[in-house]
Amino acid sequence: MSPLELSAHDVQAVFAGMAASRLPRYEPLPNRILMITSAFVRGGSERRMAATAAGLREKGYDLRLVASRTPNPTEMDFEDHLSALNLDARLVPTAPLPDDSERSRTVEAELAQVEAMLPVWWIDGLIRPFARAILEFRPSIVHGWIDRFAIAAGLVSCSLGVPRIIVGLTSTTPEKRGYADADMLREGYLALSRNNAVKFVNVSSRCGRDHEDWLELETGTISTVYTSLLPGTIRAVAAAEAARYRAHLGFLPDTPLVGTVMRLEVPKDPNLWLETAHEIVKARPGVRFLVAGNGTMKAMMEQRLESLGLDGVVRLTGAAVDVSLIYAALDVFLITSTAEGLPNTVVEAQAAGRPVVATDVGGTREAVLDGITALVVDDRSAPALARAVLTILSDPAWLIRAAARGPEFVAQRFGYDRMISETMDLYGVRLV
Repeated sequence: MSPLELSAHDVQAVFAGMAASRLPRYEPLPNRILMITSAFVRGGSERRMAATAAGLREKGYDLRLVASRTPNPTEMDFEDHLSALNLDARLVPTAPLPDDSERSRTVEAELAQVEAMLPVWWIDGLIRPFARAILEFRPSIVHGWIDRFAIAAGLVSCSLGVPRIIVGLTSTTPEKRGYADADMLREGYLALSRNNAVKFVNVSSRCGRDHEDWLELETGTISTVYTSLLPGTIRAVAAAEAARYRAHLGFLPDTPLVGTVMRLEVPKDPNLWLETAHEIVKARPGVRFLVAGNGTMKAMMEQRLESLGLDGVVRLTGAAVDVSLIYAALDVFLITSTAEGLPNTVVEAQAAGRPVVATDVGGTREAVLDGITALVVDDRSAPALARAVLTILSDPAWLIRAAARGPEFVAQRFGYDRMISETMDLYGVRLV
């Protein structure tokens, strides 16, 4: 059933019932944190989750990460990275709870009734597995990391009486992102906002304010915790190694190279990226381009390369394996997203000392030093973006300045210890 076919009154009633305050229906164990996401893929939210979990584990917290599904063929699997960090990451339980207690039978029956009343994909099939994960692990904190999954996890956590519930808000509002079920998501957020155990968090203050306005919440209701890079994410790359990588791609050492690391999906607007490359080449035919990433729009991009005459000018390298090497090879990092929270790749590029050109979406302005390490472009057009890239390419001082100020800025604003400390404050508990 489409969310548009559901009665607004029914949606409100069900969500309000789930979010109502309850005493814990299990015995929460102190210092246990359960993090819930969509899938273990190399996305911005998942990388933030991994970095946060690794830092909290080092502080002594007991964590478990659960995902609702396995990665799709076009998504880059993240499980090896999580395993290398010694994080307990697993799929949510699919079988009913093994104990045949009155509690488990009651929970299963209640949530089955909710599924029957709201048969939409992120309710039907998710809320019972999420409940099983909670009852199996017995956390004192549940942190839902992304959109519908965070709402579903939050509602289930409320119904089970989890003492502290964190709902992550990614990017700007569902309404601005054009989600067909934006009204339903709004009702979910509003129901959660009425439970004192729930705290909202965004990675961007601008996106947080967007949500507060959309939900008509008081200013300051939504906390901001800036992302951070896991230490060692960006390594120092010697000039000789970067030159060898350029040669491997078929680029000469002195060839101006513009590139990106992105999922080849609609929110990243790969079409606009290629159109911008086309505009740049018209002005400077010697510029070359690199796109590292994978996704459902890869075939479209390959067709567009041919139609724009960019074969041999733009290299599609597939999923990024060593992002440090990619950034080191570039002269300018270009991102053309239609929606962002606080873009990890922009932070990474600056940490690698590379100047950035980006569209003015979400928290991008909070992620850069505009005019110093980056140019943020208000006009979402290929000519405007191309002019910004050409401005940087024509002035060697840009690369020198970005190399000096970028890493310094990232260390100051996006420090790892700061992110972990602010997250612990958000959770409202210290080790006991």
